Amino acid sequence: MGNIKAKYLVDATGRESLLGRQLGVRNSNKEFNNIAVFGHFLNIKRTPGKREGDIVLGVLPNKCWSWIIPFKGEICSMGIVADSKQNQGAKFDRDFIYNALGAIPMLKDMVEKSDSINQIQVVTNYSERCQQIVGERWIMIGDAACFLDPVFSTGVHVGLKSAEFAAQIIGDAFKAGANFTETESGKNYKDHLHKGIMRFRSLLRMFYDTDFVPSMKKAQHRKNVMQAFTSVVGGDAWNDENDLFKNGIM
Repeated sequence: MGNIKAKYLVDATGRESLLGRQLGVRNSNKEFNNIAVFGHFLNIKRTPGKREGDIVLGVLPNKCWSWIIPFKGEICSMGIVADSKQNQGAKFDRDFIYNALGAIPMLKDMVEKSDSINQIQVVTNYSERCQQIVGERWIMIGDAACFLDPVFSTGVHVGLKSAEFAAQIIGDAFKAGANFTETESGKNYKDHLHKGIMRFRSLLRMFYDTDFVPSMKKAQHRKNVMQAFTSVVGGDAWNDENDLFKNGIM
C-alpha cells in the first residue's frame, strides 16, 4: 500500500478510536464501569405475529439488565450488562447469562430451550471518551469520540448526531477553504455534541440509580412527561424545547 493524502480526515473507527488512541486522548469512563456478556442463540421463544421482531429488555437484580434482539430467521442476539463491582469474581459465560435471566419468569421461559451458537463474548470497561474530538483537519464521530452505555441505544444516537454535525463542519471548511478549528461550527463541535451526551448521561444515571421502571409506569399517565421522555429515548437529546430539559429534570 502507498500513502494516501486527504484534505480532511474523519475518524469513524468506532470503539477502536484510531486517532484517539494514537493521540493519547482516549480515557475510560469509570462512572459506567460495566461488563457486557453476550452471544448469538437459537430457539429463543419469540413474540408471535407482527411483533416477532420486538426487542425485549429486562431489568434484573444487582444492577443488571438484559437484551434479546431477534434477527431475521432463527438467530437472536442475547446478552447481559452487569455492574462490575457487584459481580467481581463471577465467571462470565453462557451460564452467567441464563442464571441472570432466570430471575425474571418471562425471560426464563423465553430462553429455557435455547442454545448458544458461538463463543460467548465479554467486553469490560467499554465506556470511553476522548478529551479532544476535533483538530485542524481531523474530526471524530460516534463511538470513536465517545461511548457511554448500550442501554437506550445511546451509541446509535450519538453516532448519527455527530455525523450530522461533522457533515456541516466539513461543508463549512470546504466553502471557506479553512481548517475545522477555524470555522464556527468546528469551534462549537465539542460543546454541541457534549450537550446531548450529558443529557444521555443523566438518563443513564436515572436508569441505574433510581426505581426507573415504576417511575416510567407512573409517567405513562402524564402526557407531557411521557412525550418528552419518548423523545429523549428516540435520540432527540439535542432538542432544547424538550420539557425535561427546559424544566431542569435532565
